[in-house]
Amino acid sequence: MTGSRIMVFEGDPAEREAFLQAFISEGYNVALYDNPDGIKEIIERELPDLVFIDTGFPGLDWETLCREIYDNEHTFEVAVVPVCKEADIETIRRAKKAGAMDLLIKPIQPYELLIKTANIFLFKERCHMKSNLVASHVGFSVEHYVGQPLTAVLGAVKTLRSLRERGITPSNDQLHEMIDIIIDGSDELSVMIKKFGKLKLYRVTERFSNKKIIDISHTDEEEDDEGVRLF
Repeated sequence: MTGSRIMVFEGDPAEREAFLQAFISEGYNVALYDNPDGIKEIIERELPDLVFIDTGFPGLDWETLCREIYDNEHTFEVAVVPVCKEADIETIRRAKKAGAMDLLIKPIQPYELLIKTANIFLFKERCHMKSNLVASHVGFSVEHYVGQPLTAVLGAVKTLRSLRERGITPSNDQLHEMIDIIIDGSDELSVMIKKFGKLKLYRVTERFSNKKIIDISHTDEEEDDEGVRLF
């Protein structure tokens, strides 16, 4: 994805130059910073596609920063890669737990950097495709699962209104039938509204988890507290 916007916050001049030369060679749009001053605000304002952050900046809590970027609904799609002098299993675990997309080890190797960058952008592109699929599925679900009971309710109401406008008193059987249709349709709508309401509790971009798209028609009343899972 050449032309994608990349930010690099790196304190070492030699490493910044390595980033610059590697990304320019592939046509990436890169901005380099030699300090982390205002880093969170810069990311929120510019919304780059990918950010590399030197974990060696004095006073920088890179884990908290990664977590705040990932948990912010405005910036969660920004991929963050901490850049470390060395990384053991514990560092990798902490980075992943904080929401980092990957980890890069110094000194920068251009080939490794470009491979990681390309893989991240490919990953994000596939996730956007999944998000579009979910949007399509939810749209269909709204039309199908909500449309059917809503049509029945509106049909019954229209029939009753038509009878009233024509001065016709419905028989008890007709009235009971219309009331049953309205009650049943309202119950179905109530269930579906609750299910769709849970979508907001689970971001589509709880990304990259590959969970199966839900079946909106599922009738289990005891959904988990996390809300409806989209993947």
